[in-house]
Amino acid sequence: MSVDKFDLTAKTQRGLGFLSVLVILALVIILGGTGMKSAPALIEYMAIQRAINQIATEGTEGAREIQRAFDRYAAIDDIETISGRDLIIAKTQNEPQIAFRYERRVHMVGPMYLLFDFAGDSGRR
Repeated sequence: MSVDKFDLTAKTQRGLGFLSVLVILALVIILGGTGMKSAPALIEYMAIQRAINQIATEGTEGAREIQRAFDRYAAIDDIETISGRDLIIAKTQNEPQIAFRYERRVHMVGPMYLLFDFAGDSGRR
């Protein structure tokens, strides 16, 4: 009785098993859920950074004027996490340096939260 080599290779498994598909599906759901929950925080951070850069390029001087300008941008871009009072304003080389730092917690499931520690400034890039 002869054993054909092609018969042995035809019996090997090809593709993903059911358990592998379940693990991949669970990872996709977890990563997708995390991404969807954290996207608003990241969008708000980018809006804050954009507002700070715009204020710095406008040539606005004086801490109070910078705070008012930021509050106007915050009203337009729906920025709720920080306000003009939370900005760190310093004057360097006759130009105002505007910086910010804040934490944002995003509720995930039950007692689990995702903590973002955002920081940025108006430095030229």
